[in-house]
Amino acid sequence: MMTEVGQTGGKAPPDDRRKKRRRCYCCSCVAAVLLLLALIILILALTVFKVKDPTTKVVSSSVEGFATTISFPQLRLQLNITLYTQLLVHNPNRASFRHDEGSSLLFFHGIQIGDVDIMPGLIPADGSETFGTRVTIDADRVITNLAFIGEVFSGVMNIESRSTIPGRVTILGVFRRHVVSSAICQIAINTRNMTIESQKCIFDTKL
Repeated sequence: MMTEVGQTGGKAPPDDRRKKRRRCYCCSCVAAVLLLLALIILILALTVFKVKDPTTKVVSSSVEGFATTISFPQLRLQLNITLYTQLLVHNPNRASFRHDEGSSLLFFHGIQIGDVDIMPGLIPADGSETFGTRVTIDADRVITNLAFIGEVFSGVMNIESRSTIPGRVTILGVFRRHVVSSAICQIAINTRNMTIESQKCIFDTKL
C-alpha cells in the first residue's frame, strides 16, 4: 500500500505568514510610537522646556556703619564701612534653579578688601529671589595705601563689587545646564555724607 505525501513547494503555512506579519506590524507600531515620543521631547526641549539663562541685577546698594577716626601724633586712619547690596536673581525656566554657595567680594584698585558668602538655595520655576549681602571693608589691607587714604579724604572712594552665584537647571531629569550668574559693579562712595554717589553694573551669565 502506497501513501502520497503532498509537496508545499517550500512555502510557509498561512498561519506562520500571518504571525510574521503581526510581528512586523507590532514592531513598526512600537518604532513609530518611540519616534513620535522622541520628536515630541525634542520639540518641547527646543520650545517650552528650552533651558534659559538665569539673570542677575542689583536692586539697591547702601552704606552702613561708616566711621572715621584720625589719631595724632602718628597719623592713623580707622574705618568701619559696611556695604549692603540687594541682588535679584530671576529664573525664567519651566524648572527650578538650584544654586550653590556664591560669594560677594569687594576690591579697591584690584586689592580684595572684603568678602561674604551667599547661601545655597532653590529658585522655583519662573520665579525670583532676592539676596541681601553685607560686606564690611577690611581697611587694614589698604590702610597704608596712599591712593586709598587720598580717596577717603577727598570725599569719594571708588570700589568694585563682584558677586557670583553658580548653579544648575535640570528639566525633565534629562536636560541639564550649569550656569554662573554674576554682577560686577563700580561703586563710588561719598565719604562725607555716607551715601552711594554713583554705581555702574555689568551683568553676565556664563556656561
